[in-house]
Amino acid sequence: MTDKKIPYLLALSPILFLIVLLSFNVVMYDNAIGGSNQLALLFSGALAAIIGIYYGSKWKDIMEGISNSIKSIVPAIIMLLLIGSLAGTWLISGVIPTMIYYGLQSS
Repeated sequence: MTDKKIPYLLALSPILFLIVLLSFNVVMYDNAIGGSNQLALLFSGALAAIIGIYYGSKWKDIMEGISNSIKSIVPAIIMLLLIGSLAGTWLISGVIPTMIYYGLQSS
């Protein structure tokens, strides 16, 4: 798959780069969701791809690995989306406030 072995610290650098970018984002916007976390993920992924290509990985192999990773998490993401929509529907329709009301009445 790769011609040369990637040094440990260089292989760790995209994760460290991601941590630095996310930390900068939190400091800059005073919270974790105020800035563009997606750009930090994209830049870290691009750095990982550049390192992989430099050390001999084929672009086709990198894309195949990304595709396999996404395929393996799709069921979990769909489940989380369904649970989120169900919770939102219950909140808007009054099911959750009703459960809280009657739950507090019994104590």
